[in-house]
Amino acid sequence: MKLLTCRAVVVAVLSVCPWSAVSRSFAPSQAPTPSHIAALRFNGLNLFTSEQVSSAIGLRVGDPVSPSRLATAADFLAKSGAFDDVNYRYSADDGAVTVEFRLVETKKVLPCFFDNFVWFSDRMGQVHFSGIPERAVNDLADGWKIKPGEIYDGHYPLEFMREFALSKLLKNGVTVKESSTSLQRDKQKAIVDLYFVFH
Repeated sequence: MKLLTCRAVVVAVLSVCPWSAVSRSFAPSQAPTPSHIAALRFNGLNLFTSEQVSSAIGLRVGDPVSPSRLATAADFLAKSGAFDDVNYRYSADDGAVTVEFRLVETKKVLPCFFDNFVWFSDRMGQVHFSGIPERAVNDLADGWKIKPGEIYDGHYPLEFMREFALSKLLKNGVTVKESSTSLQRDKQKAIVDLYFVFH
């Protein structure tokens, strides 16, 4: 039985644009009351969609907005580990606020390659997740598409992390600084088990 490990490191060097500096540059000194979001934009997204980030921070067009609410949203993104840089700005017009987030997604999520140890005949065994809250474990398990007994696809773990797991953890407010993926193969049974460990 062979154990192979590859590491996907997420190290965030984060910069959140302070509200006070933003308000001087892009908005009146006092935001109108009440204020609501008239437009919400996220620039710099590749791994995530605007809808995923909007849902994660709980802001949508039409929602009430305040300086503290935007600062909280930016701080959440900065601490998520999914972005190396987080900045935002806004402009207000008679209570209608346009908000723009400028995001730099982390480049330190490394792909996992298992060389030629996994053959096309290998079948999926079990997938395990640890180091995160139980609710997040259940969400990731529900999102894993390869069922036990199905043909294992060696490219799928990276696709799963990029297209599902990171955004799901972000939505759940789970901060991930580092993760490792271990593959355990039973050569005789041609079964592959995967272990995702988050830190």
